[in-house]
Amino acid sequence: MANANMIAAVYNNPAQTINSTSETVIVNAAGTPFSVVMPPNANVDGGRAFRLRCYGTATGGTSATLLLKFYTGTSTTVGSDTAVAAFTISGAAIPATGGNFDVYVDMTWDSTSKIINGFKGGHTNGTLTSQAAITAVTGISLPIPFLVSATFGAALSTNTVTVAELSIEQL
Repeated sequence: MANANMIAAVYNNPAQTINSTSETVIVNAAGTPFSVVMPPNANVDGGRAFRLRCYGTATGGTSATLLLKFYTGTSTTVGSDTAVAAFTISGAAIPATGGNFDVYVDMTWDSTSKIINGFKGGHTNGTLTSQAAITAVTGISLPIPFLVSATFGAALSTNTVTVAELSIEQL
């Protein structure tokens, strides 16, 4: 839900079925990446903190795991984008009947170093995701497009990811 600190957000992406074990960029109804862009006029220079957040629901099989990743980039081919953070969600947390997730990365950036630093965290059905530092992402200039990918541990026709919000907010 938008708040006074919201910089950019996209909402209510339709459910995406991922019936393979290949990493898949979450796309919108038009087949392009469901992404959010840090605009060139965003007040995040000089190390001002911001949060990239993704929340929604997923379904999987009884033994499936789900790996969500944040990237900077604009491609549906993950090899063309730059990884920011990864979140492994176990099948126990996202059961076949479905469950919810809320993952985020708190980051800082500045126009001199052009480096993103930060840490990740979140929860899945009330189970906390361990906070951990992210690997620095270098060579980044505004505007910064962010997208999310999903990888299931088993190729099942019941695997779906529904992103309710992908957003950037000032902290």
